[in-house]
Amino acid sequence: MAVSDDRRRRAGLTNTATHTTDAHAEHTRGIRIATTPKEPMTLPLTALLCEFVAETSALPASAQAMSRLCLLDWLGATVAGSAEPIAGPLLRTLEQIDAAGPCTVIGSPIRCSAPHAAMLNGTFSHVLELDDVHLQAAIHGSAPVWAAALAVAQWVGASADQTTLAFALGYEAMARIGVPCGQRMIAENHHPTGVLGYFGAAAAAGRLLKLDARQQAMAFGIAAGQAGASTQVRGTMSKPFFAGHSAHGGVLSALLASNGFVSAPDSIEGPQGTLATFCLGADLDPVVDGLGTRWELDRNAFKVHASCAMSHAIVDGILDLRARERLRADEVAAMRLFLYPHATQYLDRPRVNAGLEGKFSAQYCAAAALLDGVAQEGQFTDARAADAALRHAMDKVVLVPDAQYAMDQARVEITLRNGVTHSAEVLAVSGSPERPIGLDALETKFRQLAARALPRTQVERLLQSVRDWPSATVADLLRQTAR
Repeated sequence: MAVSDDRRRRAGLTNTATHTTDAHAEHTRGIRIATTPKEPMTLPLTALLCEFVAETSALPASAQAMSRLCLLDWLGATVAGSAEPIAGPLLRTLEQIDAAGPCTVIGSPIRCSAPHAAMLNGTFSHVLELDDVHLQAAIHGSAPVWAAALAVAQWVGASADQTTLAFALGYEAMARIGVPCGQRMIAENHHPTGVLGYFGAAAAAGRLLKLDARQQAMAFGIAAGQAGASTQVRGTMSKPFFAGHSAHGGVLSALLASNGFVSAPDSIEGPQGTLATFCLGADLDPVVDGLGTRWELDRNAFKVHASCAMSHAIVDGILDLRARERLRADEVAAMRLFLYPHATQYLDRPRVNAGLEGKFSAQYCAAAALLDGVAQEGQFTDARAADAALRHAMDKVVLVPDAQYAMDQARVEITLRNGVTHSAEVLAVSGSPERPIGLDALETKFRQLAARALPRTQVERLLQSVRDWPSATVADLLRQTAR
């Protein structure tokens, strides 16, 4: 369902967006984000998004193709995440509260209800920081949305085509709220995935539960009342739980709405709604501009490094210099990292006590890339975090805020002991739409991740199920993920 010019006029969507002056805005990838309060939005954004979710009947070929790539990438990350230490407390807790049901917990023989399956699978998918990301919206879209879509689809017996459509609609709703707001939310210490994931999961679940637009608005209202995620807990098990609790909350919200639970119909744009709470004053035209004709899903990026997305330009730059100049770590006297200003705050961790913390440390990521020539999961173990050589390399790193760079950009300067300085500027990271990595690379990544938890033969069967999607059933797909 595209937002027609007539509907935009009736809804007040033409010539109504308030834009800010250069003095009161920061530039993020072509989007102006206001930094001064304005009047709350009065446009019916919730209604428009809910009509889109409830009424869209088909996907363009590009969105179908991207959805399948997202599924492949999500499954690899989720299977691998199910073998991480975080699985222990999650599974033990699940056995205490909900150890029976129709839905698969990936990497486990346990079955449970749809909300709890979404919670565990969403958490597993995000623990390694290798799940996909929408860079402009600052969200991990597949983590909560595929978790919710597959759990509900398995429960209601939805087809693969129906499940793919539900995923794409959920991702799109989540990303469209995130484009004008996500980076602002991070700057104000809220993680967008743990907030906006509720809407993406509620949309995907609502579509599979056949909610109409009014019911979907209720689901969004219920979701809005639960959403929240403090960035203080990044670098701990609580950070990947952002994806899990938003997947759980979104599914629960849709279920409640399907049974007549009532909430606010304007939870996104209302005067005390999600936008007023997390990004008051933002230019919100991107939320509905081209809705149904231009897909934010097409701008999804796939991660090639096992760290925070804001660190990827750093890693790309150092790997480029390391290869181009044949650098050795013992030759390096200093590394200066010129970053998006908020990244210098978010990633400034000159000392870490655990591998998970290293994923959110610019100093750690730079040192690991310099020493090892890679930033995969092996670089982010507790043992690696305690390594003296890595800590010594971290001491050479200086962060420099530079407003000319966006969240996913950076310039790296490496000065050698002989006084020579080499530099690399990264304006688009590996795996982004501007620098895509291709299907072969994604399948290689999938194999490497899934093999951390499953036998090789099972990994290949699971890969074939994804290749056969959507002719394979949801049950067939999930059956290949059990251990």
